Amino acid sequence: MCIRGALPVCWLVFLATAWLFPPVVSAERPGDGYDYSMIDQHALNAPAELKSSVKGLVEYLVKPARNDREKLRAIFRWITHNIAYDTEGFFAELTEKESAGQQAQAQEQVQAESRESPGGSASQISKAITPELVLQKGSADCDGYAVLTESMLSEALMGIGSGQTTSEGVEQSAGLEGILGARLLSVKGFAKGYGYRVGSDFEGTNHAWNAVELDGEWYFLDCTWGAGRPNEQNVFIREFEDYYFLTPPEELVYTHFPTDPAQQHLEGPVSREEYIKLAYLWPAFFKYGMELGNHPESVVQADSTLYLSLFARDSILMMAELAKGKQVLDESYVFIQKDTTRYDIHAVFPLTGEYLLRLYAKPKGREGAYKEILNYLVTASARASQDTGFPLVYEQFRLQQSFLYSPLRGFLAPERPQHFSLRVPGAQNVAVVVGEQWNQLERQGEQFEGEVTFEPGATAEVYARLEGKMTYEALLEYVVLEE
Repeated sequence: MCIRGALPVCWLVFLATAWLFPPVVSAERPGDGYDYSMIDQHALNAPAELKSSVKGLVEYLVKPARNDREKLRAIFRWITHNIAYDTEGFFAELTEKESAGQQAQAQEQVQAESRESPGGSASQISKAITPELVLQKGSADCDGYAVLTESMLSEALMGIGSGQTTSEGVEQSAGLEGILGARLLSVKGFAKGYGYRVGSDFEGTNHAWNAVELDGEWYFLDCTWGAGRPNEQNVFIREFEDYYFLTPPEELVYTHFPTDPAQQHLEGPVSREEYIKLAYLWPAFFKYGMELGNHPESVVQADSTLYLSLFARDSILMMAELAKGKQVLDESYVFIQKDTTRYDIHAVFPLTGEYLLRLYAKPKGREGAYKEILNYLVTASARASQDTGFPLVYEQFRLQQSFLYSPLRGFLAPERPQHFSLRVPGAQNVAVVVGEQWNQLERQGEQFEGEVTFEPGATAEVYARLEGKMTYEALLEYVVLEE
């Protein structure tokens, strides 16, 4: 089964190594900007009694559809809204394995599978899965999602429901060609789901999804990951993810690796070794139109410090988080800022060893939390000196798309001049504040500079007064060391 949740799960990988992969650029989708609101609402309003028949359900769903795309959408939206991931069935299977004396192996499978995305287990399934059974239960693993999706799409595009598809059929499905110009098939392979360790190898398969040819181009549907995810209590949380509807092959390859290379539907298929190295990208990375910079692979070697770059539109805000094992480190160990379209990410490492660097983003002005976009596994070969870190960043620093030139060090030496230099677009004044003392920096266009000397043990904050405002907003905070 492949589930994606609190940890990275199943995503297609598109590598940006000049000699290994082309740069990651978000591909255009059919109907980008297409308004699916009416067909979505029609699918969500489907009467519950229609679940008794694949044919009757599909006839209802596609009735108002104006083209193949809307037929696909109606079915995708209905399945993701009405079929839950079968966490109960999965953990029942785990219990059986434990009782058979395979507890360690079963637990390892849980961690690898239950973190992928509602959908299915990568294990061999002994009993047949039919679309009717999935509809009856209202839940499925990834194989069940793929079987039901293929059956309903086949009915919609050909007028013939498969009806007897089995789990074996998921693995061996041949393409189905519809009279309306679309072909579809089910795909088996491995997906980097929730619990996948960035950069790690894998064996066998753990996921199933679907591919469809529309207007001469191939795209993917993953109803499992589009439906939601399990929470930390292994309870399925319905959370619709539109990204997995008609996902381009050059994006999905970052997280999904078909057993049959031809089913990648790429001009040059990615090898197993290349797939493992691919950056660990989340849907928001592509939805926000981001691009990889100087580190296109998922595993990074560093000494006591690291510099990364990413590219994003002006409207995208970013933040970062550094973890060692299960412990999330203090935010002073990571510093992120934007220079025009390039984001600079700096990190320092207090100890040698492995770290997980998580990057988050959201559009400027949008309410709600930042969304995870990318994970790096960093191996630090050296440790940073004591009192090494970056200044604390306040949200206004990000909103103004400010850029700090100096001092980047968050712990300042006392009783010696510290040179401050930063760019704050839209600011009228910038000051370094220590207690009641305000040290105004000299303005040169959008850039502000000046020198400030501090007493030992002080806290220094950088404030900006924006044009047209009467009050100051906090941007940064520093700690002055004791003597």
